Amino acid sequence: MPFPTLFSAISREVPPCDMKQVHMHYEQFRAKRLSRGDFVKKLRQIVGDTLLRSTLTELQCKVLFSYQISFLV
Repeated sequence: MPFPTLFSAISREVPPCDMKQVHMHYEQFRAKRLSRGDFVKKLRQIVGDTLLRSTLTELQCKVLFSYQISFLV
């Protein structure tokens, strides 16, 4: 799951100041100043495991459903 897709989905539930922190850490990750593992730790601290888990599950279900529909057509 691409991080920008995840960010778009969680932005409805996460306060703007927290999303700003997420984007700041993401830019550090992209600039290779932060490892993927450290970025994920920070993301989990800011957003929380419950919201991340439910959002990822929802997005994966949408992708799977979209794939099944396209396969049937």
